[in-house]
Amino acid sequence: MRIRASLLAVAAIAVPSSAVAQEQRCIAREDSQAVVANLLPSLLSSAATKCGPQIQGSYLASNAGALSQRLTPLAKQNWPQARTTLEYVMNTSFPDNAEILQFGRQALADGITKDLDRNACEAVDRLTEQLAPLPPENFANVFALFLEMGLNGNQESDLKICSATTY
Repeated sequence: MRIRASLLAVAAIAVPSSAVAQEQRCIAREDSQAVVANLLPSLLSSAATKCGPQIQGSYLASNAGALSQRLTPLAKQNWPQARTTLEYVMNTSFPDNAEILQFGRQALADGITKDLDRNACEAVDRLTEQLAPLPPENFANVFALFLEMGLNGNQESDLKICSATTY
């Protein structure tokens, strides 16, 4: 159950409840994957900062930096699509300022990881270690699948992930 709560927290990164309209909306799976791919380096950094001290010899503490660097080209590649999706979901435009955008990514990531307890950290650490050997696209898509399961499995979510774009 704690893992599901952590996955729902990941879902919250892309969909702040205050930004979601009352009617149910759907974003394409490819758009969800772009958002997750773009946010992963910041999420890994935050998870390492939060979980490293809680788990002696954790994979994240030792490897999050290198893994984040490996995922950064994919994050940059996915930014245009992620930006369009996030602007749609949040009903706002983002500035064209790289420093402000990175600050926003890191703030979102820190918000997601701030409540991770030791059990959730252990699960995230094990999951990250098992997925790390995958190519970056596959690594990101597995986390996007968790986002999809979290959003689509949450009856209270006003946003769902669908197989085709509907906006």
